[in-house]
Amino acid sequence: MPSMGFTWGDGDYFHWVDDEGNSLFNVSTSTPRGYFLPEQAIAGKLHVEDLTFAIRIAETRNPDAVLDSMIRAAKYAQARLGGSLGGPDGPALDAAKLRASLQQVVAKMSAVGVAPGSKDLNVLFQ
Repeated sequence: MPSMGFTWGDGDYFHWVDDEGNSLFNVSTSTPRGYFLPEQAIAGKLHVEDLTFAIRIAETRNPDAVLDSMIRAAKYAQARLGGSLGGPDGPALDAAKLRASLQQVVAKMSAVGVAPGSKDLNVLFQ
């Protein structure tokens, strides 16, 4: 993850952060513990069955671009580590379906006057 530009931090997850330090998406695992301890990885004791990439819509001003970056990062990790890419609705990654889901969330936020990445919203999620 560090070789891809991720930083390890909050929640013991790996984070893709913007220039202001906001976490735009993170990587966790569904393997018990759900997080990463670098010292275990260094010691060869970290064994996870999957990686979970999750976008942080509330903290990004440009969720479409962040989704594109997240998908590229997931594909790169898959190419380096093996395995397959899946999505929340099935065993195959469907980028169009993810984009539609993201746009639905953004539309719902906009309908109540909340813009992704707004300063007021970021205060709630810090």
